[in-house]
Formats: sequence, structure tokens, C-alpha cells
Amino acid sequence: MLAWTLGFWLASLVFTGFAAGSTFASLRKLNPFLAQYDALPSGHDRLAGGHVVEPIFLLSDWVQGVCAALACVMLFVTRDRLAGRARWFVRVGVSLAVLLVLVKLIGLNPKMNADLHAFRAAIEAGDLSGASAPRERFDRMHPLASRVLVLTAAGVLVASISLPLAARGGRRDGAQSQPS
Repeated sequence: MLAWTLGFWLASLVFTGFAAGSTFASLRKLNPFLAQYDALPSGHDRLAGGHVVEPIFLLSDWVQGVCAALACVMLFVTRDRLAGRARWFVRVGVSLAVLLVLVKLIGLNPKMNADLHAFRAAIEAGDLSGASAPRERFDRMHPLASRVLVLTAAGVLVASISLPLAARGGRRDGAQSQPS
């Protein structure tokens, strides 16, 4: 069950990154104009992209939260079945990923979402000066949010790769290691 959870978690992170990257790249080439944001002279591609990927990020956040909780439970349940040095890589990978999900869900998302919605509302109202501060805050946090997602994926990947070795006691031949 832990392997399935980690696999699904990693797949959701990869899909989210791919969806965001391809959406923004495609819309940049199309250079759309959004009448709703006509006060903004440029950057409509980013606004359109944000509207497209926002529900994908929301779903990804839910999936990550559920997978993080399941991974913690499964790690506890299987604690006696994991052995060898590889078990530490599983534990560290899952722990890092869970911590980063919490950072994203509790620390980054509320601030970024508030700034994004304030920016959109100001642009819709034609208030370009009022849109400046929330956009700058959002843009400053965005690279950190991206790194958090990449590092979460790295933690899940490390745990996923280490899990088969830890389940066999850390040995490649499948022999069980002696309890210490």
C-alpha cells in the first residue's frame, strides 16, 4: 500500500508540473487577450494560464494531502517490516515530502492565493496601481513554491526507490538482515 501511495503521489506531482509548464508555454505562444482584464496592457497569457491550472493545483494539493497522510500511516504500520539502511531513506524521503506538503498547504498557499485573487480583482476593477503589490508578492513566492514541489517530488522519489530495498532488509539478494 505504501508503494502505491508513493507512486500515485509522485505521478500527481509530475502531472501537475507538466500541466502547468505546457499550459503556460502554449498560452505564451498564443498571446491571448482577456476582455475581463482589459486594463492590463500585457501579461494576459499568465492570467489565462493561471485560470486554467488553478483547479489542477487545487486537486494536486488535495491529492498531496491525502497521500502524505496515507504515507505516514503506512510508514507506521510497516515500520517492523522495513529493515536495513534503506529504511532510513524511506523514512527521510517521506518525512521530507510530508513536511514540504505542510509548508505548501499551510504556509505558501494561503498567501499566494490571497495575492493572486487581490491581483485579479484589482485588474478587473481597472486599478493597475492596486494590482502591483499583490502581483509582486505572488511573483516573489512563486519560485519558492516551485522549489517546494520539486523537493517534494524528490523526497517521494527517494522513498519510492528505497522502499523495495528496505522491504527486503536492505539487501539486493533478498536475504533478511539480522536484527540489531
